[in-house]
Amino acid sequence: MWHSPKNREVIKQERILTQLLAQTRGFPRSSELPSPKRELEERNKELSLRQELSKMALA
Repeated sequence: MWHSPKNREVIKQERILTQLLAQTRGFPRSSELPSPKRELEERNKELSLRQELSKMALA
């Protein structure tokens, strides 16, 4: 399927953000027991990445 240069750029950025999202969901290191504060930070990080993604999709 052919994509316009702008769409191609958005697709590339979505891929990068999807990879980042996967990394932020990674398991905590054994030394870091999941704390409520830490889980909240992870969720916020994930949310802001999702917002970035939808902003780019709408741009």
